[in-house]
Amino acid sequence: NASLRLSVIASRFLLLLYLQANLSTTEAGYFVLFITSVALFVYVSGWDYYSFSNRSIIQREGVSNKVISSHLILLSISYLIILTLFFIVAPSSAYGFQLFYLFAIIGILEQLTMEGGRYLVAIKKPLIATLSIVIRTSLLFLVYFLLTFFDIYEHSLSLVFYIWILLDFISLYYLALSINKEQNYKFDFQLKDF
Repeated sequence: NASLRLSVIASRFLLLLYLQANLSTTEAGYFVLFITSVALFVYVSGWDYYSFSNRSIIQREGVSNKVISSHLILLSISYLIILTLFFIVAPSSAYGFQLFYLFAIIGILEQLTMEGGRYLVAIKKPLIATLSIVIRTSLLFLVYFLLTFFDIYEHSLSLVFYIWILLDFISLYYLALSINKEQNYKFDFQLKDF
């Protein structure tokens, strides 16, 4: 588990070095600004609700459908508010309007994969959670490197973002299958539960 986590850190570092060597300084700077913004988005939109939901899961010895459903509803409301504010600010920002959609998709997928991983840790499946991190982080450098090294695609931030989105979808699918296998999850939400 520790070696997998180290591979994640090393691959993120290698990706930054590789981008710096092959993109303009401005583009590399935009990438760092973008990943920092995504990290802040994930932190702000999550409201640290996972600490409450994980405590509830641990106390009940499993993932309750009600806890996951309520968490997903809270995240949806949070996304709506934060992305609306970002949509208003985006046209005048350094990113510009064109990256707004990529930011929204990556931010939401990162949040959902992180929350799925936290649930798996809460139900004592940390290796599965770590593998999902490896899928979405370590493979990002590897896939980008192979596609650009063999001149299949030219170096670009767009390529990095599209690969990131694809790997987030794969990771989210893997997490959803794992959670369903462990807990047989069914969406259960009623307005009175909120």
